Amino acid sequence: MVYAYTTPAAADLVDTAEDWPGVSTFEAALTTGRLVATRPKFFFRPDGDLPEVVTIPIVRPRGFASQTQAEWNKLVTDRVRDVEAEHRERRRIAGKTVLGREAILRQKPSDSPKSPEPHFGISPRVAAKRKWPRINAIGSLKAFREKYRVAIRSWMDGLTSVVFPYGTYWMLKFARVACEPAEAAQEAAPVAA
Repeated sequence: MVYAYTTPAAADLVDTAEDWPGVSTFEAALTTGRLVATRPKFFFRPDGDLPEVVTIPIVRPRGFASQTQAEWNKLVTDRVRDVEAEHRERRRIAGKTVLGREAILRQKPSDSPKSPEPHFGISPRVAAKRKWPRINAIGSLKAFREKYRVAIRSWMDGLTSVVFPYGTYWMLKFARVACEPAEAAQEAAPVAA
């Protein structure tokens, strides 16, 4: 529960669980309350069979049933505050700030990053204990990608007789393209000494 309540602070979105403008059961968990959700006017049919309102009771986990409500509230709140403080200190050391409630609410659900996140290090698509089998597998993967790149470009240009490399799955299943037989892929596989 603490992990879920402090995820927005861990992601540097808000400082405290109460600042998070999205759905949260934090307050309900401290008051033995209920989470009430009203069916949105969009997306759902007005005459649909889904209820107008859904109420979800938020109850204390069984393992904590022996605690009083006050003890439970203190336990959860103290642990949440401890984790929030750790994230606050981490941000202070790194010179970071939180995005904040208002900035979060200004975002559109359809927004996406303007640039890709940089990726560093290796891309572990191939793993092997021995050097030469790994090198062969990397060579086979490179050869497949190059063949696929040529095939997809030709197919997108309107060439319907394109033969895709063996191992093409999505295009074979959903676009019903032709693929080379397995033997062709084995013959083309590079062999390192």
